[in-house]
Amino acid sequence: MIINTPTPYPSFVKGQQLKSDHLNGIVTFAKNESRDTRTYLLGSGIFYGLEVSWDEAEQALVLSPGAGVTSDGYLFSIEEKKYYYSVKTSVGNNYHTISVNNRKVRGRILEEIKDANNADASQQALKRYIKGVDDTGATDTGKYFILLLITESESTKDSCMYGNDRRESIKTNEVELVLVKEKEDDPANDYKDAITEAELAQLMETSKPVNIQDLPMVGRFGLTKEETGEDGFAFWEFTQGSNIINNFVTIFNNAIPLIENAYITAYNALAPILGKPQNNPFTGMGNKLKATYAAFDGKPQSIVLYPYFYDYLRDLVSAFEELNNHSVVDIFSLMPNKNRFPGYLLLGSIRTTANNSSINYRMKLYRPPLADLTGNSAEQMSFLLDKMAYIANVDHVVFNAESIIGENLHMTPDAGINEELSERSIPFYYKNIDEVREQWNFTRTKTNRSATIPGVKNEDDQKFLVANINKYDFFRVKGHIGKPLDEVVMDLDKYRKRFHLPFDIKTVYVGDEHLINELVYQMGASFSDLAMHLDNVAEDMRCNGVCGGMLEERIFGQYDHQQHPAMFENLLYFFGSTEIDDINSWAEERCSEQDTCDEESRQCCVGIICTLYPIAKEYQERKQKLVERIFFHKFAETHPGFEHQGGVERGGTLVLVGMQSNVQDLSKERLEGIVNKMGASESGKAGTYSIKELLGYDVIADFCLPYQCCDELPPIKIEVTPLPPVAQYEFAGYEHGQEVYKVALNNNSLRADSFYWEIFDTYGQSVATLTTTDVNEQAVFELQYYMGAWFECELKASRDGIVSVYKDHFVLCPGSEVLLHGEADEKELTGQPLEEIHFTLEALPFGGEFILSSVDDKKVIEPNSGMYDISWTTDRSLAVLRMYTPAVGEYKLTYSFAHLNKCEKREDSVAIYIGKGRVVKDDSVKEEVNIQAHDFYKPAMALVQAANAPVLKEKQADLDIFFKTASGTKELPSSFEGFMDTLEPLIAESKTAQKSNLLQLLAVGTAHFIEGMVIASPEKATVAGQNRVTRADSIFKAHKASTTWKKIWTTEITDPMVSLGAFETYNSLIG
Repeated sequence: MIINTPTPYPSFVKGQQLKSDHLNGIVTFAKNESRDTRTYLLGSGIFYGLEVSWDEAEQALVLSPGAGVTSDGYLFSIEEKKYYYSVKTSVGNNYHTISVNNRKVRGRILEEIKDANNADASQQALKRYIKGVDDTGATDTGKYFILLLITESESTKDSCMYGNDRRESIKTNEVELVLVKEKEDDPANDYKDAITEAELAQLMETSKPVNIQDLPMVGRFGLTKEETGEDGFAFWEFTQGSNIINNFVTIFNNAIPLIENAYITAYNALAPILGKPQNNPFTGMGNKLKATYAAFDGKPQSIVLYPYFYDYLRDLVSAFEELNNHSVVDIFSLMPNKNRFPGYLLLGSIRTTANNSSINYRMKLYRPPLADLTGNSAEQMSFLLDKMAYIANVDHVVFNAESIIGENLHMTPDAGINEELSERSIPFYYKNIDEVREQWNFTRTKTNRSATIPGVKNEDDQKFLVANINKYDFFRVKGHIGKPLDEVVMDLDKYRKRFHLPFDIKTVYVGDEHLINELVYQMGASFSDLAMHLDNVAEDMRCNGVCGGMLEERIFGQYDHQQHPAMFENLLYFFGSTEIDDINSWAEERCSEQDTCDEESRQCCVGIICTLYPIAKEYQERKQKLVERIFFHKFAETHPGFEHQGGVERGGTLVLVGMQSNVQDLSKERLEGIVNKMGASESGKAGTYSIKELLGYDVIADFCLPYQCCDELPPIKIEVTPLPPVAQYEFAGYEHGQEVYKVALNNNSLRADSFYWEIFDTYGQSVATLTTTDVNEQAVFELQYYMGAWFECELKASRDGIVSVYKDHFVLCPGSEVLLHGEADEKELTGQPLEEIHFTLEALPFGGEFILSSVDDKKVIEPNSGMYDISWTTDRSLAVLRMYTPAVGEYKLTYSFAHLNKCEKREDSVAIYIGKGRVVKDDSVKEEVNIQAHDFYKPAMALVQAANAPVLKEKQADLDIFFKTASGTKELPSSFEGFMDTLEPLIAESKTAQKSNLLQLLAVGTAHFIEGMVIASPEKATVAGQNRVTRADSIFKAHKASTTWKKIWTTEITDPMVSLGAFETYNSLIG
């Protein structure tokens, strides 16, 4: 019976004449009561079964057994499968009408009649509707809904009873399966009997969807706006207390509106059902919460209040979640609507889509709000709603710094952070524990066991810890915020050991790198092994009279064993912050600087610096790790699970956040104690403490990690490393032999037992190696004259895998002729101020000195006069003379090795003429250009034969063409290009002997090309041959054969094969 709607029913009296309306009224009343009972108490929709599917074997739509209730209470119950083979097309009404959103919609009736041959048009129509195509190939792409509906029919028949009306009436309810089309977007295919999207939405309406943005939540720490969409702070900003407070406030401002909205919504939904007062107690809740934490600002020690208010907001969220997630209630459930789908059920759909994805529309079971409640459920929900009202009242909590700091350190066992609030312990910040415990847990309150809830009494909590710790996965902590950090750590450690609690303790600090040196003093254990090693090296420095005190003064000022942190910092400053790749070379550079060490102690100086560098590097790495380990913002970034939970998980790590105490926030007793310490020490003498040192650090917050980590005392390792080896040698002398130099080097290395020597020529090619094991053994080398006169020796001295490297060069008096060639370009002064004239020079071998003199004045021009300078190209193959505003006249440039002992005759010179329009001449060019063609074919073929390369035999025809090409013909340049294309890869792959023949073949071919170009056109030869000859020259340089290349082009070797004109042109092309 619907209370707010009058429900008449027939009533009878003695002697009353009964009519049909009276009897029908009884039936109607009973039927309506039964239907309302289903709708309002059991629910509507599909309870189970009633699945539809296509049976390919039967070529039929199958309806499985099941039961369901329409929105107006009609019951469907099907006990056996039903098969539908066709669409009704027989004479009569082929459609049934249903009501959707108060609009009549027609559906095609499906029949259970089967044609044995499956050829009936009605059967093909059903297959086309369901499958999209029938056996004839006809298609249908429409979207359909399959509905099960109840129909009522009435019939009459004659009765055998006497009277005026002998007919009796029979009403029959039948079940039909019908297809209803979905309305399409195309107006041309509009169908008035189709269901629209809006009607479908009403038909399928279910519980109100929950928007995740509307659910209450308290944000996490260290998340920025980019990550959450809400205001926030990255952990790297947590370098001072104000930023931590600001992050708390940001989280509060984001959370409070969500909490208020959720509480108001929950009360409005449940109050009518549970019989609560109409006035919502949570109206204005947000303003009261904001006013509570706003009152913290400016109060002494107010920073300690923010973590607890954060915990309080999480209590409010947990209380709401407990109600909202309770298994017996959905506060967003729908009240029954009898007109949603009267007389029918939606069983499924065909080819329907939503958001471009296929979807099957099928009704679920829609339960009324309290359909599943057990005997205590309504009472329990009322209890939970009252609990929310109690804890949301800010008058029931206390947030006072003095009260919080006055609490003794205590740990309360707790079921765990993932449990419902009623299963957890009661936080200490509620004013009246006796009141709140009766509001906390429904079952324990009802069974009079609320005293067993942890958090009520400290002594009871300790009994819980002793009795059975396995029941608790979390430990709340109180009495630690606002107190000295070192005291809290000691007390927590005692508490942990007393009750055998499984968690770690970690301390971090609010601050940045400017605080690190102060903390290094307090954490000396982290550097004790390095300090011992540093002391040993400092003692060696002082005891070693060779090194003296210069190096100590340069690095430490004066080494102080009592000030290790300062000594380490001095060491870091000396080496700098950049990684040093080659410490030996770096040490040698430092030791060569003034005020570091004298010449005699340089090697000792290098050894000590090489020993100190690993200490400095290790200190820097440990210091960086210490920064990551002790600073709040660094530690949080390296531990993503860092959260504030108001305690610590079992098996986790409790992280205490310390900040330097503020003298204005200190209690009177603590301030007096600090003043007394500053006044005198324990011995009665004047104290040496500063106020900064005595203030210490207070706990301002706690966080936790879900795992154990970060042992506070890292293992101490003491590694005494001996001084490293030092490589060093000196040039002992040399002698000229048969086409060789005999060179001797003395080994002056220190602390090494293995020595590897390697000699490099002018071009960096290794030309000799030697290994010795006795430091007193002299290293002797035989070096060929053709290798040049300048050499570099690299000595690697090693011991126990430690290697020291020393490099130096030496110059020998050339055993071969000294050559100097100058360019033959036209040069002239233009009269411009500060005019620069440069000449490219070829000087062999590398290692000599240049001397420029004025022939007219018969004076040598000093190198530092500013009138000229000479520099070498990178590959040392050429030198460049630059003369700055030279005077007109004749000059002489000499390339000499006379600076070496007994090497006065090893020199060569060129004459230089400066004047208006004068040509600069090479003094070595003394004859007129006399160009005569030579026959290069025979010497070339001899070299081809000597090279014995298969590729050259294959290219014999091309070689014949090239070397027989007449001078001046236009094919000569391209033929020369092909010639080099053949030789270049062959030279790269060949062995030494073969390579020599191939290089000489390239020289002969180049001579043939140049002479041919000169004969053809002397004035254009330079332009035409520049790139090609340069390429030939680069091939020789690539194979480190420039010396051989130059010798081939001297007149001594090539004359009379190459004409003087070709030789002069070659010099101009590669100069």
